[in-house]
Amino acid sequence: MAECLWPLHFVEASADPVREFASRTGFRFTPTESFTVSTMPRLREARTFPWEGRRTYMPAHVAVTGGSGDSNIRMHLCFDEEGRRIVVGHLGRHLDNTLT
Repeated sequence: MAECLWPLHFVEASADPVREFASRTGFRFTPTESFTVSTMPRLREARTFPWEGRRTYMPAHVAVTGGSGDSNIRMHLCFDEEGRRIVVGHLGRHLDNTLT
């Protein structure tokens, strides 16, 4: 994350960070969630984590592993533009979506 996603976002401002991140790391980066996940209160709340004293929606995520169930690991994050940081809200099992 620090060696690849941080420079892609804060330094290079890559035109296609999804493809570039996959090329450099072999992992899949998804900067957003689907419209359905973003607008369904239960699913949106599952991607909302405490950070600096408030609840923060973190739709961007990296697929750490594939697979299914508990072996399907995701890292949900957001970018702190002011502090130039990547904030990780969740590292663990794949969160519920419209198929689960």
